[in-house]
Amino acid sequence: MRRILVSGGSTTFDALATSDAVSWPWQLEQALAAGRSGVEVWNAGMPTWTSLENVISLAVRDVDLEPDVAVLFQAINDLQPASAAAFDPQYEEHARMTRRALGFDLEPLPWHRRLLLVEAVRGLLPVEAAPVHSPLPDPEPRRSERLPAEAVATFERNVRSFIALARGHGAEVLLVTQPIRLRTGRVDEDAAYLEQSIPGPSGRSAAVEVERLNAVLREVAREEDVALADAAREIGWRDEDFGDPVHHTRAGAEKLVRFLAPRIDALAAR
Repeated sequence: MRRILVSGGSTTFDALATSDAVSWPWQLEQALAAGRSGVEVWNAGMPTWTSLENVISLAVRDVDLEPDVAVLFQAINDLQPASAAAFDPQYEEHARMTRRALGFDLEPLPWHRRLLLVEAVRGLLPVEAAPVHSPLPDPEPRRSERLPAEAVATFERNVRSFIALARGHGAEVLLVTQPIRLRTGRVDEDAAYLEQSIPGPSGRSAAVEVERLNAVLREVAREEDVALADAAREIGWRDEDFGDPVHHTRAGAEKLVRFLAPRIDALAAR
């Protein structure tokens, strides 16, 4: 049995896939299993997760799968905590923003909405519009076009930790760089999309700053002697490969699988 673990955020989870069967990790399993049996690809990607969550998940859960190859497809999500107003290497600001995005920081319901009797009576009355509970307002985000050096160093720390954990449990490691694409004719729209979740650099600058994190992946791969799949540079991406600036369409997912499959196959054969 060859077992492949793919770690990352929503781009690994494959947020735009309409079902598991068309997600790129699923397609990767089919590609690796072609002509042989006993290949599994486990999707350990989770929307909003950064390299920090990937390290924690690998340490306390994913190593129990005993993967032969651990793939890290991560850079973009680290832009968010990296650009927080006061950078914290523990990514606490990222955790706060994630709680807010998931609705955990909504304004509390008034006391009378918490009573079962009141709700039962309301069910007998004509339907009324439910009050809208909006997230508590955020302060105006700081805009800084460059990530602080400390943030880049923290990303490097997390990547090296991921490698050490995977190797310590007998897995080969593959680091994969990530592209951000501002699509032709939709540059302003795509930039605005990025600015919704990345509080620091403008959308246009985010596409540049992610390359600083990709550079970390390239350098760490060289220094640690682990495999690198430079998807950001070596895949001939086109606008139609992206459904937004970061997530792949079906065509983009297929292109990524064709690029990764032979590299992972070679590592698993070790």
